[in-house]
Amino acid sequence: MKCTVCGSRIRPDSHRFLSKSVCSIKCEKSKLSADEVECLRYLKEGINAVGYRHLSVRNGEYKKVVIIPDTHFPFQSNTVVKKIIEFIASFKPYFIVQIGDLYDCFAASRFPRSHDLMTPDQERVLARQGAEEMWSAIHKVSPSSKKIQILGNHDVRPMKRIMEQVPELAWAFDIKYMFEFPQVETIHDTTQELILDGVCYQHGHTAMGRHVEFNLMDTVHGHTHRGGVVYRPIRNRMCWELDVGCAADFTSKPLQYRPQVWSKWTNGFGVIDPHGPRLITVEP
Repeated sequence: MKCTVCGSRIRPDSHRFLSKSVCSIKCEKSKLSADEVECLRYLKEGINAVGYRHLSVRNGEYKKVVIIPDTHFPFQSNTVVKKIIEFIASFKPYFIVQIGDLYDCFAASRFPRSHDLMTPDQERVLARQGAEEMWSAIHKVSPSSKKIQILGNHDVRPMKRIMEQVPELAWAFDIKYMFEFPQVETIHDTTQELILDGVCYQHGHTAMGRHVEFNLMDTVHGHTHRGGVVYRPIRNRMCWELDVGCAADFTSKPLQYRPQVWSKWTNGFGVIDPHGPRLITVEP
């Protein structure tokens, strides 16, 4: 295979560039627009995107959205959950999305754990009760909002343990009811992206900043518990990634798997409006 720019033979390992039809970075740049060259330079060298003022953010086109972060019921922060409900009551969003890890499922964790905290059934009952109360309160203060529940890695812990121990009986276990609520649409497939108003919503699976680079579009996620917004130059404009933080009680025993007491975890929730994305932090 020959380079479409200079005619040189393309080495098999040269496909690390954006295009598969060129032989070198020099030829790649000759094919790209100025914005694409800046994007390539960022991807190659890890340059901070803040300085690229010529790439615009898609503002003024978003509907109002509130994103509820990882709640980890029954180990939620009641202060954060209460603040989210109060904000929804005044903000009246078009969409309300719970970004996954609705439950902690501590009893089904594969990591070392103690059942002295509570029995698995007690955890299940308390978690479901907390989630029902949250969604009921949200519907009461904002009945016209479209409400969506997605699942995270903690939510599927029970089914993973079942598949590991008794996969032949997996058909006999159905926990989908735990994630279904009145007036709430539930997406049970943890791999399924949710696209609303041109924004990708997913629970998340990697570090902040990498989701938008993979999805190539504005992205909202949870999972890391580290709230914030980052920007990346993608497809001739500045795309953003919003990490919505966490609504769990960091002092609870199941949340004590951090390497030290100090951490970058953030209590808060995500908001999108016509001005773009932002994280609202909450003191627990």
